[in-house]
Amino acid sequence: MLNARWGNFLGGFLTVAVKGKYPEKLMNLALARGIFLWDVKRTPEGICFRIRNSAYQALQNLTEEHGFELEVINTEGFPFYRQVLQRRRMLMWGAGLFVLALYLLSSFIWVIEVNGNVNLSTETILKAAARHGLYEGAMKWNLAKTDVEDGILKDLLQLSYVEVNIKGVKAEIKVVEKVLPNQPEGPCHIVARKDGIIESVLVLKGQALVKEGETVAKGDVLISGIVFPETRLDGEDGQGVMHPQIVTAQGQVKARVWYEGYGECGLTTQKSVFTGRSAERIVLVTPWARYTLRECGEKFNQSVRNQKSYTLQSPWGKWGWVTTVSREKETITLSYSPDEALDKARSQALERLKRKLGSGGKVVDTDMKTLSCPADSVVRVKAYAEVVEEIGVPQPINLEANAR
Repeated sequence: MLNARWGNFLGGFLTVAVKGKYPEKLMNLALARGIFLWDVKRTPEGICFRIRNSAYQALQNLTEEHGFELEVINTEGFPFYRQVLQRRRMLMWGAGLFVLALYLLSSFIWVIEVNGNVNLSTETILKAAARHGLYEGAMKWNLAKTDVEDGILKDLLQLSYVEVNIKGVKAEIKVVEKVLPNQPEGPCHIVARKDGIIESVLVLKGQALVKEGETVAKGDVLISGIVFPETRLDGEDGQGVMHPQIVTAQGQVKARVWYEGYGECGLTTQKSVFTGRSAERIVLVTPWARYTLRECGEKFNQSVRNQKSYTLQSPWGKWGWVTTVSREKETITLSYSPDEALDKARSQALERLKRKLGSGGKVVDTDMKTLSCPADSVVRVKAYAEVVEEIGVPQPINLEANAR
């Protein structure tokens, strides 16, 4: 029964009305000719029933031959639906393009939300995520959540946990920040983190071991967390008894420290520059092969390639296209006069020196020295800076070692 219904639907069927005297005669003739009839109903003017689309011409010949009138009341089935769709091709194209557009748009990330950050700004987290492939407009099929999570953790040391969840066109980044204590738990010394000459000492807790003008090396104790009180006399023998106290040393120690930056520039150097010429190649990607759609320009000996791919994963494989743009480069020789080379070497030395300087220090003196001779082909320069800055850092006290 089910197969017959599917057969009638695929082939199409009609509801027809037969008008005239004794319509039963036409039904008997139709059945004798092998025309299948069903849903037969009597009407005031005759009868109506359903027939297959393929039998309509034969039934029409019978009605004309025996003087009956045949009227088509309704048409149903795939052939008639197909005819309607053919007449409305633009509607079908529009529906197809709409479904395709929805599918393509749902394949991208359009909203990114960051939760859990307190001290670290949302913009910083979004920039770190973008460096590893998660940004507004990124394709979900090419996104590896594990790589994004690991990349953010490596870039932002302030985070201890990162989780990326994708729901539809929205990506949620959950983070947990590290809890970094300002002071170590328990007793500690204040030690020097670099060499320098003491400029000032401010003790809040502990005992100062250095004075202004003294030279200290990295690791020297500046403010001790072991405080020895003044000697007091106990008992009749008058001997002094020391009672040290272990505290968490606190204070500020500023010192003069030195930084240096090195720079050099040859009188003759080679440099790679872009010539302005470029070549473009567009390749169509299918699950079975790759086809070159467009290729303009020639191959270069030296070039920088910029490749962009737009691919979509399907059950059969990847679909899309890859655009490769090659920009030609050439090596040129630049010649500088001794004064020009000296200026470039100084600029390079100062730039490197600035990168080494801390933000909390005060520059009190600078100097620049030329290391090369006039006959050298390379000009070498060193820049020096004298800075007054905080050099004290806490260092926990090993109580077990002190007890021994």
